[in-house]
Amino acid sequence: MCGIFGFILNEPLQDKEIAEGLSHTKSLSHRGPDHIGSWFNKEEGIFLGHTRLSIIDLTSDSHQPFSNENSHLVFNGEIYNYRELKRSLISKGLIFRTEGDTEVLSNYLKEYGGNRLEEIDGMFAFAYYKDKSLILATDVFGEKPLYWYQNEKGFYFSSEPAPLISLLSLKINPNETLIKEFNTLGYLSAGKTFYEGLVSCEPGSFLEVKQNQKVNKGVYWKKPEFFEEKGRIHPLEESEIDEIHSLIIESLRNRIYSDVPMGLFLSSGIDSSLIGCLLKKDLNLDVLSLTVSFDKGLVHDESDKAKRISKFLDLNHIIVDSESKDSYSSLHNLTSIYGEPNDNSTAISVRQMSKIAKNYFTVAFSGTGGDELFFGYGKHNFLYKNNYFLSSTLLKSFLNIFRSNQFKSFRKIQTAIFLSQYKELDLVFALKNSPYFSDRELADEFILSSEILDQEHGSIIRKYINFDLNQNLPYSIIPAIERSSMREGLEVRTPFLNKALIENLSNIDIRRLLQGGQKYILRKILSRYLPENLI
Repeated sequence: MCGIFGFILNEPLQDKEIAEGLSHTKSLSHRGPDHIGSWFNKEEGIFLGHTRLSIIDLTSDSHQPFSNENSHLVFNGEIYNYRELKRSLISKGLIFRTEGDTEVLSNYLKEYGGNRLEEIDGMFAFAYYKDKSLILATDVFGEKPLYWYQNEKGFYFSSEPAPLISLLSLKINPNETLIKEFNTLGYLSAGKTFYEGLVSCEPGSFLEVKQNQKVNKGVYWKKPEFFEEKGRIHPLEESEIDEIHSLIIESLRNRIYSDVPMGLFLSSGIDSSLIGCLLKKDLNLDVLSLTVSFDKGLVHDESDKAKRISKFLDLNHIIVDSESKDSYSSLHNLTSIYGEPNDNSTAISVRQMSKIAKNYFTVAFSGTGGDELFFGYGKHNFLYKNNYFLSSTLLKSFLNIFRSNQFKSFRKIQTAIFLSQYKELDLVFALKNSPYFSDRELADEFILSSEILDQEHGSIIRKYINFDLNQNLPYSIIPAIERSSMREGLEVRTPFLNKALIENLSNIDIRRLLQGGQKYILRKILSRYLPENLI
């Protein structure tokens, strides 16, 4: 895990710009406390900065920016299949001098450029400079963040928005559409930000910036959509569950390479409990499992059940008390974690956990994605049982009532009055939590939810499942985990966020996946390891 920052300008670099590049690279040191590096070429107007959290190949040979003949790379994340890629590249005659995944990625890009990115299994965001051309890309689930901005002077990028906001003096410029979306979802989706011109890279996307500042954008992989057939369905075969079981094990196996201590966030839920079982029983790893005990009433405390699970599995387990302070729950803390508006307060508790966990290990396994891929939310069960009514024209007619002009004119007047009282980030959170938005914006929430779901295809349950995967997961769930853990210099690996796994699940009728209730498949697999009273 690391932080990356850089820019490519239309004119040669000046000393002042190099100094600014170094300063803003250092501002990402919480993402990479082990080393800060930079590379620049004054004549070509390129600056690359990197802060490193050392995970694989702890030597200075893998420091970044990583220079490989006439190419230069800054990279944040992990390449899980780097050993497989390395063998393939060696067979083509490429020579390696390090043991890390950074050099593998560098040689892979040297060999293929921006082609064949879909063959990389990992969580990553990178910038690769060669022959006066800059290639940037993000992983397929959007686990590693990347922001960019372009003006008449050049092209800029960063792992977090704060360095770009500071360097370029960007100002929040919320419009009615963005405010309505944030009020409905609690985040902005599909590359949007509240800063005009600042773009968040979408999952599985790439950019190529030429010397003339022309930007070519594209998507190299899109998550497959879940489907739903008509007619009778039959239960999942045991062989189908076996295959999914094997895919989860293989995904976890590819994520266990590390030269630093690893651990498990054990919450006692199905997702993390299964990961603990697989690590112990299938991969024979004795990683430390950690459970944070929270004050009663703050969040649901799962430490007692986690203790019983760890004892049954003979896991090395510790329970630590949370550091519950009023400051942790403040809006300012959310803003500092995300660097932009996002109301997923999970980030606060994850940051607390990460702050404690980093005293014991540097890499943590998490069950993130289990709810979205295996339908663990209560709404999934509700929508499945009420799918026919919710997909009917009757409900759509009801929603159309809220689109009338008599609602809209009054809302616009009140919105204008309310907005005049606030500035910058505080404005957005004020909007989200203001009484002005409780009853007045109820209609807009129905409208926007309907409009967003209309972009998906099929019945209401299929729309919501695909919406969770394409919107909630990359723009709310993942940022809450990634931003908060990286604030404390902790890497989190997520075995459920795997291409092969989602491709397999998407080939099964969603009615069959939902037929047994929430997380039916994971519960079936977990029952192979744990007794019923621990599931």
